[in-house]
Amino acid sequence: MYFSILKWKQGEIRGLSELANDLRPDISVVGEIPPPPWDSENEQPAKPLDEHLRNVPDQIRDIEPRVERIFLDFRQLGSPDDVAALDIMLPGLTEFPTVGFSLGTTTGGYSEQYIARVLQIARDSERPLALRVSKNDMATINFSGFIESWLQAAELNSGRLSLLLDCGDLDQPNLAVITAVCASALKDTRQKGFAHVAVGGTSFPSNLAGFQRGENEIPRHELKLWTDTLQVMGTEPLSFLDYGVTSRDLNEQLPLPAMLQMTANIRYTVRNRFLVFRAGRLREHGYEQFRDLSALITQHQEYAGHTFSWGDRYIWDCAASIVTVGNNTTWRKVATNHHVTFVIDELRKLAAD
Repeated sequence: MYFSILKWKQGEIRGLSELANDLRPDISVVGEIPPPPWDSENEQPAKPLDEHLRNVPDQIRDIEPRVERIFLDFRQLGSPDDVAALDIMLPGLTEFPTVGFSLGTTTGGYSEQYIARVLQIARDSERPLALRVSKNDMATINFSGFIESWLQAAELNSGRLSLLLDCGDLDQPNLAVITAVCASALKDTRQKGFAHVAVGGTSFPSNLAGFQRGENEIPRHELKLWTDTLQVMGTEPLSFLDYGVTSRDLNEQLPLPAMLQMTANIRYTVRNRFLVFRAGRLREHGYEQFRDLSALITQHQEYAGHTFSWGDRYIWDCAASIVTVGNNTTWRKVATNHHVTFVIDELRKLAAD
């Protein structure tokens, strides 16, 4: 199983809605619901919470046929809006009985009230849960005792619970240490009967400052973390987790000066790394730059081909001037659709080997 942690951006949701049907059994999504946009002039949210969440059921409806599980995560809203959001959302989720919730520890940024409310909802229903544990949690607590006491306090069957070892930001110097921490924690999860146990994080930077025009590379440390941990675990099943083609930064909203400096870029996932194809500033050079970037990808030796995914077809058609150049949402859709398709294909091939 592949767990994709997404920021619930419109481009990401649209990218998932275009996934091929045969990918559905192998992907679950953790959707981090963002807070309402901020009205800086009046120093308050630009819209009420219920209005902000109004479209979430429709967005779930768009992607639910394409993914196995959806876990909604309201941590970013903060207390007390996190609990309020749960109560606002529940009536609209009645037609989606398999949609569950994600939660974690207080050290991971989840309020005690939110944790208690999610657990109460789970006890009163059959909704699945995803428990996110950070690398700091794994390194600082008695993990075996933590898991045991958590399951007892939750009063839930572990078969309804997926355990996500979410290592957050990853870099090469600390990868061996993080792998050892994960492997140690996983030894304590054996025989617990979790629905899934996943390991991962993200290598993607919070911004593209310093990236040159043309092709740039970012190592996919999350893949190495997963493969190295899998080797330590032997035959134990282990799911993969990542953040798609984004960082884990909870606030990607750029200030106006930075938005004016935004450049055209396409993010494209390959075997061990992300490729970032970058052009000039959009304000000065416009969106037609995406045609040249698309052409660079179609000519690249690691281009998967126009039949590989919806995203790859769009890149091919954009280079050939068959489709429009779109906007930033379009290219997040393209990147997400290719990435998810690529990761599932990659995991299937590794499993076959």
